[in-house]
Amino acid sequence: MFKLLDKFSAEKNQAAPSIYKTLIFSLVENPKDQTTRELFLTNFQYLFETVKSIPIGLLVDPFVKSNQV
Repeated sequence: MFKLLDKFSAEKNQAAPSIYKTLIFSLVENPKDQTTRELFLTNFQYLFETVKSIPIGLLVDPFVKSNQV
């Protein structure tokens, strides 16, 4: 899904925000699976470095809240 988001972001596809929100939800809702969590964080890092137009705030707020509990 990260590759799809990368491609859709470059094309300004209207489905990109939905994919982004789904990935954020998946990261926040699966905190116990360390391998998946690391994979998601690595892919998000790559995505933010390569696609400058993606709003990081949508990820930061739920991620910080999920880590405070």
